[in-house]
Amino acid sequence: MKELNDRRLKIMERLRDTMKEANDWKDEVEENSYLWLDDRKEHMRQFLLYGRTLDESELENREQIKETPPNLSQFQNQIDLFQSIYNEIDNWDQTIVFNSWLRVDARPIKRQLLTLVTKWIDL
Repeated sequence: MKELNDRRLKIMERLRDTMKEANDWKDEVEENSYLWLDDRKEHMRQFLLYGRTLDESELENREQIKETPPNLSQFQNQIDLFQSIYNEIDNWDQTIVFNSWLRVDARPIKRQLLTLVTKWIDL
């Protein structure tokens, strides 16, 4: 009976480790959540008016912020930013294996994120 309980505990420990690895990867994916949560058109509107995206406190006092359209360097920085995000996601593995036994097909999320980044660039 003790042997059975020891095995059960070992399985539960491996399961917890696997869940932690999977949650860490989920957190990495969620770092890109602005791609599907933020309004692309509003981002571009702010960028074209102020040369950057405003933070929450600035949005409330928008009238007090001086309009300064972006220069070519700022445009290039935005393009470079989204290109680097695209490249980072594109370099993800097609399949992710957590703790040597849980295999996840990452192609759908990878494809969707690449599509979203492309939409941000094409705006």
